[in-house]
Amino acid sequence: STAVLGALAVQPARLPARAQVAARLGSAVRMQLEQVDKCTAEQLSERVQLRVTTFNVLNPIFARINEEGTRESTEDERWLRRNEAIATQLAAARADVLCLQEYWVDGPSTYHNIFERGALGEYTRVVSSREGRADGCLTLLGPRVTALGEPVEVHFGSFADRVATILHLRVEQPGCLADYGEGCPAPELLLVNTHLTYPHAPFFSALRLDEVRRLMLALDDVRAARSLSPDFPVVICGDFNGTPTGNVFKAMLSHGFVSAVDQHRGGSQYAKPLPRAPLLADGTELRAKPKSRWVTHRTHTGRTSGVDYIWLAAPVTQALRATLAPLQAACVATAVSELLDFLAAADAAEAVLGEGEGAGEG
Repeated sequence: STAVLGALAVQPARLPARAQVAARLGSAVRMQLEQVDKCTAEQLSERVQLRVTTFNVLNPIFARINEEGTRESTEDERWLRRNEAIATQLAAARADVLCLQEYWVDGPSTYHNIFERGALGEYTRVVSSREGRADGCLTLLGPRVTALGEPVEVHFGSFADRVATILHLRVEQPGCLADYGEGCPAPELLLVNTHLTYPHAPFFSALRLDEVRRLMLALDDVRAARSLSPDFPVVICGDFNGTPTGNVFKAMLSHGFVSAVDQHRGGSQYAKPLPRAPLLADGTELRAKPKSRWVTHRTHTGRTSGVDYIWLAAPVTQALRATLAPLQAACVATAVSELLDFLAAADAAEAVLGEGEGAGEG
């Protein structure tokens, strides 16, 4: 998924020009704008752009290549060919920031070289690994993007030990600098690259909602530690392993985030989950062309859906916060209900097993 974030905007047409820039650039830049004569807020709002790409590259140790479950990592030529094609596509995107998930952190040097040579060699690399796992998140920063301070690594603490990287970035704007000189401030933002737990069972909703909660708390900690305002721009990228009909999507909305893709296209662009495609006589799959819907993922069971997102922090007014509160409560209630149902089923199964053991012992 790739999105061009024009001035890191969220529904810019609804805001006055100066308010647009203020919402996007944070308190430090707001103060600078009041002192700028050469580069007005209106001129800056037309020029600030950030191109972001998020991509789950599918770790070779997870990729299944046949019905027996053989992993792609056992065939070097196969994973080399696939990842070289991915690197070529990523380089062609010419994004300012590349957020990759399932990067093979413990992979051989031939794997790492794929993402370090050619056009991708111009990027600064930031890696966050899952503890005890072979994969993690790789964030690549282009030449005009600078990381301020140290990256913050967030481990969600679940059994899957999913991880997130939080970066404080400054984005240089060459066009504005060329025309207006040093009077144009470089906007800043917080960028997150993450990969949430895969929903192996319904009760995993509770785990994934907890991951979102921990991420929001981590963002609050970063804002506080770096004296950033509550409306400081935030962009969250990654594989959320959930569709727009799920609780995690609703939880993100309840925290005041909107999908950049939906904002850009004007309405939901994500495909609903589709079952495994039927096979034709020759063994190939019959797949209908999606109608203006994004399919970003195909699971190991053959289901396709849209689960990868670029989220933007929307300015949350008191009125909007009041409307989001019931949604947030509903998400929690649903997750708790699913977890209680699972625990009740587990208790029932344990009781049956206990009866069986008692009968056997008697």
